[in-house]
Parts: sequence; structure tokens; C-alpha cells
Amino acid sequence: MGRDIGPKCKICRREGMKLYLKGNRCDTTKCAFTRKPYPPGEHGKQASYHMSGYYAQLRAKQTLKRIFGIRERELKKLYKIAKKDPKDKSTRLMALLEMRLDNVVYKLGFASSRAQARQIITHGFVKVDGKKVDRPSFQVKPNQEITISEKIKNLNWYKELEAKHRDYLPPKWLSVKESGVGVVVSEPTRDMMEQGVREDFVIEFYSR
Repeated sequence: MGRDIGPKCKICRREGMKLYLKGNRCDTTKCAFTRKPYPPGEHGKQASYHMSGYYAQLRAKQTLKRIFGIRERELKKLYKIAKKDPKDKSTRLMALLEMRLDNVVYKLGFASSRAQARQIITHGFVKVDGKKVDRPSFQVKPNQEITISEKIKNLNWYKELEAKHRDYLPPKWLSVKESGVGVVVSEPTRDMMEQGVREDFVIEFYSR
């Protein structure tokens, strides 16, 4: 299955939470989920669902895919790695998602959304330890340095983003050294990762 390319605001409403798929717009009054925090459709406002165990697991999986903007096969591949962890499979799955290069670029504040981060990565404008990496799925490691191309830093949208992020603090496992340069300090612990998701349900779904 490919990525969901339909209206992004409807995706957030369907999942019942802000997924920040449209970057800075999600923090404004224009956000559709803020105005209509209920599922889309004729009966969305009155809709009431009783979720079975399977359906709850399915929704958790879909939510996780949409937050990180990945395909089914990508998530399943990460699950197969995570399930080998003898201690905590669900936290390991989240760590693998968080350590993707597109997510790191986004969390450092170098892009307004993960989708935008993927775009500048695939176009060759991101380096890891001085080497160009054009794969959004690239797994970064602690102590690696992420650098944004000067060409991107000179664009108006990036300058506007920097101005908005003047007081932005990335998660504790990341650090911004200077404009367009960040470092992965450590692997994130669960409290530093994306909140509001049930990754344990995702593990249960794939374990069926």
C-alpha cells in the first residue's frame, strides 16, 4: 500500500488526534482538527464506535504509519527488527521510528513536517557526518552530526522556519549546534519519543 495522499486534515480527524502532517499550519486556527475534532463524514459528529481488540490494534498501526509517513512494508520491516529485542519490543519499535533520518531532521527543527524533511533528504540536501544521505529511512546513530545544505538555508521558507523556531528546543536526545547543524546525543528513551500512540497494540497486531 502506498502513502495516503488524500486530504491530510481528514486523516487527523479520522485518527482522533493531531498528527502534525501539515507542519506549522497545525498550530494555527486554520487547523481542521481544532475546528472539527470528530471523524469526517455525514455522521461524523454523532459517530460512536466500540472498537474490538483487532480494530483498536489496526487503528494504532494506521496512526503510527501516518504520524511517521511510512508505508506498510516499512513498518513491518521495523517490527521484524524490534521483535528480536528480548526486553521491550514496543519501545524498540518506537526508537527505530524516531531514529529515521527524516524524523531526526524534523525533530531538530530543520523542516516544518516529516514530509518536508523527506523531500529535502531525497533531493540530496542533507549530510550525515559530512556524507550526503538521500534515504529518509536511514537509521542515524548516537554522536552522528546532521547538516542541512547551504542552498536550503538560503531559501525563504527555511529562514521563516528558523525565525519561528528561535525558542524551539528539540527533544533531549537531540541537540542543535548552530544553524542547520544538529547532533544525535543518544538513543531516545520512551518518555522522549512521540506520545499519544499505542505501539504495544502495533506489536500485538503483527504478532497475531
